[in-house]
Amino acid sequence: MAQHDDTWRLVDQQVVVTDPWLEVYENQYELPDGSRLDKYHALRERDGVVIVALTPQQDMLLVRQYRPGIEALVYELPAGFVEDGETDLLERAKKELAEETGYAAAEWQGIGPLHDAPHRIKKTTHCFLALNVRPVTEQHQDATEFVRYERVPIARALQMIRADEITSAVMVAAILKALLVLGRVLEAEPPHS
Repeated sequence: MAQHDDTWRLVDQQVVVTDPWLEVYENQYELPDGSRLDKYHALRERDGVVIVALTPQQDMLLVRQYRPGIEALVYELPAGFVEDGETDLLERAKKELAEETGYAAAEWQGIGPLHDAPHRIKKTTHCFLALNVRPVTEQHQDATEFVRYERVPIARALQMIRADEITSAVMVAAILKALLVLGRVLEAEPPHS
């Protein structure tokens, strides 16, 4: 069977917006069939970390904060951007967990990357599983963060996904990745018909 190259070829790229959090590009591509696609807008955000943190009692730490993109308070996992020049993703994850919740973990495991919206955004979110987390300090939030955290049983977190209380695709995917690593995917109650 013949191999087909379905890769788009970047012909031109112009930065149209830049700020401390993201860049917006206007791209031109040559498509696999030779046609052109002009004015395709794409974003680049700083990479991030997200933490699925579990207490010894198997409660998951969730944070609740306002998200201006959807103009709503949402439940998420502790998470944050990787700072410019940072290379130790685990250290960034540890800092984010402590800043947003005041907790630290006895055991950490990297559970892989997620691409937030690969059709439009150049960004990788690195997922971590933090086990046996315990409170060790007060929250130390950035000036623009107003984060509250809650401990919820794993089954409740899954119910929150089902009930559309946790809707961020990255958060849902990170929880699924963590439960797959733990071998606990089938613990959730089956949907009611």
